Amino acid sequence: MRAYISGRSYDAYGGGLPLDVAGELLEEAAWRADCGVDHFEVTAFLLHPSFAPRTGRDATSEAYFQAEFEADRSRLPRIRWERSKRKLTLAYESHIATAAEMHVPYNYSRRLVLAAIDELAAFLNDQRPILAKKTGLDANLFVRTVESLRADVPATDADVETFHKAHRELLKALEALLPWAERLEIDWKKFHPSARTLLDDELFWSEIDEFSPHGNDTGHDLLDDLRRWRRSHATTPPLDFLAHELRKWGFDPVKQDDEIDTYTHDQAAIALAFGLIKLEGSCDPATRDAALAAIGRQQDPSVAERFGWRQPTPDMDAAYAKLRAVLARMPMDEGF
Repeated sequence: MRAYISGRSYDAYGGGLPLDVAGELLEEAAWRADCGVDHFEVTAFLLHPSFAPRTGRDATSEAYFQAEFEADRSRLPRIRWERSKRKLTLAYESHIATAAEMHVPYNYSRRLVLAAIDELAAFLNDQRPILAKKTGLDANLFVRTVESLRADVPATDADVETFHKAHRELLKALEALLPWAERLEIDWKKFHPSARTLLDDELFWSEIDEFSPHGNDTGHDLLDDLRRWRRSHATTPPLDFLAHELRKWGFDPVKQDDEIDTYTHDQAAIALAFGLIKLEGSCDPATRDAALAAIGRQQDPSVAERFGWRQPTPDMDAAYAKLRAVLARMPMDEGF
């Protein structure tokens, strides 16, 4: 089982070590005995945000984020059960701490871990009639599992820290044993049936590898936008989308003499080619050539020297060799 329990305030997502630890305790309980759920995700809305405004954020932006938070909070609680995945997703109001109290660095508070477990158990009990109607979900078993976590909470704050670090190391060891596709938890239904065969290496799907097509911020954002854009522009040349995307981000699509413009263009061109492969199983020749040119620029020592980038490394060369190989052998559309 994987459990993700995180907090949200109007200007921060995720985190809060006490919430993390509550999720980790649930994971270990589920490893010992089946609790009927394989994936569990919780967003606890922290109702008294006390973060100072971020540097540079004006009052209008601050008001926007507060309004967005309140709009989301007004739709609570939210419960979703996906039977095929045995995945339960919850969102509810939390009253155990302010955002500032929850996000204190190295906050291994036993008191807050207990409070988080008690609040989650109380919410599940309140929602038991709704949960009982979810086909395939054994609500009673899952609620009992959560309630049992109280007895597993380490005795002191120091023990909480020890447990947290040990759990993380154990999780890394277990994940290392999994095939990469399972470790990355890819939802293949979102992609073309050929994508898994064409892109048969972890590099192509990693969201953290800097040389992965979608492992950087530019590539990640482009893939999401491309998915939406192609729904209404299926016959439009994909390079038109690339130019549109770069202009939307404030970059010149044809400018090649500026460091940031060049780097962003190259990341986007590579992400576009591999985004098409993931979503459609193929890539048109013009987009392929743009991606190959971008890879060539990124590996060119003279370009690195000109812009003050680090010189190409063996890791970069090995990763880009894999990208080139896919672009060279993949089936091509000739439609544009």
